[in-house]
Amino acid sequence: EERRRTARAEIDAIQSYSLWWRKGQPEVCLRHTQDALANLPRDYSFARSVAIQYEALALYVSGYHVEAIERLRRVVDAPDEPAAVKARPLLSLCSIYRVAGPVYELEHAISLYWKISQEHELVLSGLWARYLLGSLHYERNELEQAVEYFEGVVAERYLAHVLCARDALLELALAYQALGRTREANGAARTMAQFCLERSVH
Repeated sequence: EERRRTARAEIDAIQSYSLWWRKGQPEVCLRHTQDALANLPRDYSFARSVAIQYEALALYVSGYHVEAIERLRRVVDAPDEPAAVKARPLLSLCSIYRVAGPVYELEHAISLYWKISQEHELVLSGLWARYLLGSLHYERNELEQAVEYFEGVVAERYLAHVLCARDALLELALAYQALGRTREANGAARTMAQFCLERSVH
């Protein structure tokens, strides 16, 4: 019975991911995440991190902004949580602060995300953090620094999450164009188009 309960909880975590990205049903997503977290053993780091991430995002889009951020911060600040569990909540905090601010919280979250990804050799998180740093510099019109970070993601785009790679290519093209490097901007745009075709992403 314990194994069945754990397996069901893992399925709930996976379903929360699917419901968030494919169905647009935050209320149902939230129910699955909470069922998952109620039954997942503590050492199931990946499944717990997925459930925590989408629980908070479902709360946020349902209007529970304060509760969502507090939920994420509790995990990020918990001394006994492993880096593999903290990474996804940090990415969610970065996503929320990019949309809603404040900027100083965004800067702090990205800095911590980068630090954890480097210290614990979390490849996917490291590429997300690199992209976010590039985007932060781009928004500040610090274009050379932005290009450096974006190029780092693009060079390893087949290791990155597909959306991270796509957005890095897009913003790299924009940064090149803003610097007057039109040929490189066109090249980045063509690379993005080819990458999106290869990975079936829009």
